[in-house]
Amino acid sequence: MSGRATARRGPARLGERGWSLPELMVTVGILAVVTNIAIPVMSGALARAQASAICEDFATVRQAVVDYYQTNSAYPAERAVGVVPPEIRTAIANKVNFNNTKLRVQYDWEYWINAQGNPTQRATGVTVGFSVVTTDQKLIAAIQRVYRGGCFVRVNSTKYTFVIEPVPGAAKPC
Repeated sequence: MSGRATARRGPARLGERGWSLPELMVTVGILAVVTNIAIPVMSGALARAQASAICEDFATVRQAVVDYYQTNSAYPAERAVGVVPPEIRTAIANKVNFNNTKLRVQYDWEYWINAQGNPTQRATGVTVGFSVVTTDQKLIAAIQRVYRGGCFVRVNSTKYTFVIEPVPGAAKPC
């Protein structure tokens, strides 16, 4: 026996070696192409999921408001951005967060009718609505693609409103 001991991890295979530089470059290139395809697909899926969650929040608020209207013959009063109307707070408790940091949005209950019963935001085409306030235009575009239940209109650069009641007698906002 020789005085030298060699450590082996297993039996030697004929031609066994590591990766060559061209093989490594081709593999990295393939991974880069697959990543460039997968990231936009995953990003779009995430935006659609967030848009669906927002549409579900709107449906929940709309149902609570309709129930309130049927009982009281009136809609809840206008509130500031992020403030849940107290009239529907119990009906939507633990279901809708008006300051949703997870989705990066705030919600705003809109009752754009003055004391005389006239629309205060005639240009929007909306008298009663539920607004989404966000700077994420990709999210807004996803909501527009996902929402099929009615009108969703632009109020300004960061506010878009689901229409519950349009301005009476005015051209439809959608």
